[in-house]
Amino acid sequence: MASSVTVHAPTIGFRTKNDWNARDLFDLLSASSKIYNVFEAIDAYSGFRTHSIDFYEEQFEKYEVALSKTPKGQQYIELYKNWLQVFRRHLSDPSLEFPLGLQIPPLPPIGVNFQTRIFPESISQIYHGLSDEPVAGNLRIYRIKMASPGVISLSGFGDVIKEVREFIKDVWYRNKQEKTKGQLELIEQYLKMRSIWSAETQSQLESTYVAKELSHFLSEGITKIQSLEEGGLLDDVGKNLDYIGDR
Repeated sequence: MASSVTVHAPTIGFRTKNDWNARDLFDLLSASSKIYNVFEAIDAYSGFRTHSIDFYEEQFEKYEVALSKTPKGQQYIELYKNWLQVFRRHLSDPSLEFPLGLQIPPLPPIGVNFQTRIFPESISQIYHGLSDEPVAGNLRIYRIKMASPGVISLSGFGDVIKEVREFIKDVWYRNKQEKTKGQLELIEQYLKMRSIWSAETQSQLESTYVAKELSHFLSEGITKIQSLEEGGLLDDVGKNLDYIGDR
């Protein structure tokens, strides 16, 4: 008998029922990836703007395996390692001066199109990069078991998965409580309400174009997941995001 357990690993889970076909599975995975990529892009944009050593080290951990598969990627890994060493030394000794007063420049972010993506101009630019050319940092399959009741669990990076979980729960709750509001309005309200990112990132989310574009991507993902729930293939999504099924 399947049991619902709360996990502390960076996962989200969907409790499945009835018979699925390949298209249903594709719809759920693509919808979840679309939502995940929005929050991954927001998180990455904030990190690029703050230039913290923790962020750059996290980026290295995310993409080292993907980069190591090509000669250019291997060269970039060595460059990145050397740059991080200089950065750490600078942080440990703030009095360290560079020739002519120069400061350590921000390293080109690694990840999708790392050769050409010198510095992201917007959250949208990062999102489209993640969506057009998936890499190791994207949402991953944790567990799939289709027997009813089954489970489809997906994993990703902790802070991003946490935000995806909170977002979906919030939308499911608000859709039940605030029926007079449209879904896009609820999503835009959520994005503006969450102030966990830098002031500049928040400013981008408040701009009409970016907020509406990201809201549109999120709405597309939510609509697909809702249709699977309404079609009897998913149990209440808002209540089952911690479900991972049998061990």
